[in-house]
Amino acid sequence: MNEHSSAQLFLALFRFLEEHGIAYCVMGDSRDFPHVIASDVDIVIAPDCLPSLAGRLQTFCARHEWRVVQCLSHEHNAHYFVLSRIDVDGGPIYLAVDFCGDYYRHGRLFLTAQQLLSERTAARDRVGRARGFFVAAPADEFIYYLMKRVDKQQLDECHASHLSAQWRQDSQGARCQLKYFWDSATDVAELACAAESGDWSALSVSLPRLRKALQRQLRQSARATFAEFKRRWARLAQPTGLLLVVLGPDGSGKSSLIQQLSSVLQPAFRRVEIFHLRPRLFQRAAAAIPVTQPQAQPPHAWLVSLIKPIYFLADYGLGYLLKIRPRLVRSGLVVFDRYYHDLLVDPRRYRYRASMRWPRSIGRQIPSPDLWLVLDVPAEVAQARKSEVTFAESARQRAAYRDLAARLDNAVLLNAARPLAEVVTQASSAVLAHLAERTRMRLNASAVSADNPLGARVLLFFCRHEIPFFSRLVRVLFNSDIYATLAPSTRLPHPYGIIIHSKARLGERVTVMQQVTLGGKDMDENLAPIVGDDVYIGVGAKVLGGVRIGNEVTIGANAVVTRDVPPCHTVVGFNRLLPREAAATILSAMVRDTKLEIWP
Repeated sequence: MNEHSSAQLFLALFRFLEEHGIAYCVMGDSRDFPHVIASDVDIVIAPDCLPSLAGRLQTFCARHEWRVVQCLSHEHNAHYFVLSRIDVDGGPIYLAVDFCGDYYRHGRLFLTAQQLLSERTAARDRVGRARGFFVAAPADEFIYYLMKRVDKQQLDECHASHLSAQWRQDSQGARCQLKYFWDSATDVAELACAAESGDWSALSVSLPRLRKALQRQLRQSARATFAEFKRRWARLAQPTGLLLVVLGPDGSGKSSLIQQLSSVLQPAFRRVEIFHLRPRLFQRAAAAIPVTQPQAQPPHAWLVSLIKPIYFLADYGLGYLLKIRPRLVRSGLVVFDRYYHDLLVDPRRYRYRASMRWPRSIGRQIPSPDLWLVLDVPAEVAQARKSEVTFAESARQRAAYRDLAARLDNAVLLNAARPLAEVVTQASSAVLAHLAERTRMRLNASAVSADNPLGARVLLFFCRHEIPFFSRLVRVLFNSDIYATLAPSTRLPHPYGIIIHSKARLGERVTVMQQVTLGGKDMDENLAPIVGDDVYIGVGAKVLGGVRIGNEVTIGANAVVTRDVPPCHTVVGFNRLLPREAAATILSAMVRDTKLEIWP
């Protein structure tokens, strides 16, 4: 990591907070901060500043060419952000910052933000020079850090050193804090003795007892319990993890890419886990044996071939609910080396001999990943790396995977013929771009236009969150298939019969009326429209293919658009374009019941 760049960013962040009138203080061991950042940085701010924090943080990151790639709430008023950017060497660097208001743990109020901020002081180095940020008073920092370590049941030598350093700065104030949070004189004496002597080793066996005593002293309130329930439900409905699938022909380097990519992306997640082909709910993961001669074994019998996709469906469906989804909820990165769709590309590998219509039909029910990485490699390169299949088969697989990537939603085609380091850079950039866009949409979700009726808000909620079964049910009820990522400001005055392709992109403040279709035009091309800002799409309009609609365009009712539309134009009929001024003139004339020659 570029430590100089990281230090500059944090100092700029503190100046940014001060410019916006947000009082803050850095909590935790900040003796070497910001030049040495060992882990995430805890920052306490006033609770009333939390609602606007996400938008301000995005503005700050855009100004400094960073991106917010992850945001999760570990308490109802605490938000953990992961910031990222591509370093000069092409690899990603990360910074993690944890903002909270009042300090809660498991719904229990430990310390208020007002208490921590009221006596904050400027951080200074060993010779008394200001370091450019604020920290809490020593006694407040001592009790904050101690309660955090006791609650987590973690207290190593580094933690002990910081606690003793804070105690020595204000032992009387720290002792008063101990008496407030622990009612047992024995506990207070034991903690004070450890802080005074600097030897905390004897407390390791006492941490469970100290934690129970602390929890008895700090009881949960009904309000905090309800807020914690809402937070947990939001995490279930909107997992912060990522399901990533890597596909490609034999010899494309999937295994090598996955190993390095998992390491590169690990700082953006709490944990990383790799699966081969299936979740393997019905057998241990260790039972997955690599296939060394994929074309050598004879096909299964016809009946077995028909049963195999059903077995896969059960494994993927139940495995997703019981193994994959829980990992995503806990902010995990789940990477699949191959997936069900390999069966559609290479049925001989899986010894399938029946009609392909059956596995294609089953494939529509398989849980889709958040992102596909499809490796593209010429047949001669694949043969040089791994000659398990013939040259003709390598060429066929390459063409099949390229075709699959064109048909899949959220698929990125990577040039795997390049050196591994460059492929890893391509892949990590694609994943982080996806995370940044997803985070942007989620952080701005609260900005959905209040003009939308209740039905539109319900439809948009379930389309954005992709809740199994319920999202599909809501789409059926509204007779709408919306799979694209819509901006929070999108308006659906009458949300019925709307079809929006998964690869369509809509700008800000786009109004979509009922019976509108934004989709593909040709069966062989998976292209969809890109719509600019402040666009109005009238009732029954059809915008088809990879067209671009400029800003401030009006598309009339029942219009059909298959060509690009420049900004500030009106479209009527079949690709009939009118400048805004001409459209206004015609409309005025129609109101006056005047006959005009619209088109020569």
